[in-house]
Amino acid sequence: MIGMILRRGAGLMRHTSRVPRPTAAAGMSQRFTFAFVDALRRDSQAKRRQAVADYIDGWAGAVIEAERVDRHTMRCHVTFATRRPVAVKVAEQFIRDCPHYVRGSFAACG
Repeated sequence: MIGMILRRGAGLMRHTSRVPRPTAAAGMSQRFTFAFVDALRRDSQAKRRQAVADYIDGWAGAVIEAERVDRHTMRCHVTFATRRPVAVKVAEQFIRDCPHYVRGSFAACG
C-alpha cells in the first residue's frame, strides 16, 4: 500500500481479540486504535501519515502495527502497541493531541 505509516518492525494487521486481558480490565492496555482524517491528494496523505508516525514513534516504546484506510469516510484507522501496559486514560490523552485525530475514535484493544 502506498504511503503506509508502518515502521520499525511493524507487520501485517493481526486479528484483535475481543476478550479483554486482565490489564485491560484494570484500566491498562498495550494495544490501542484510533482514526485520523485522511487527505484526498497523495502528497497530503503522505504528510499526514508522517506527522502521525512521528507523533507516536517511541512514545512508551510505541510501534505502529497496522493501518486501515476507509475511503468512504476519509479516515485512516491506526493500531499501535506499547512495550508495557499503559493506563488507558493516559494513552487516550496522548492520542487526543495527535495531528488530524478523529474525536472519539480512540479505543484500547486489550
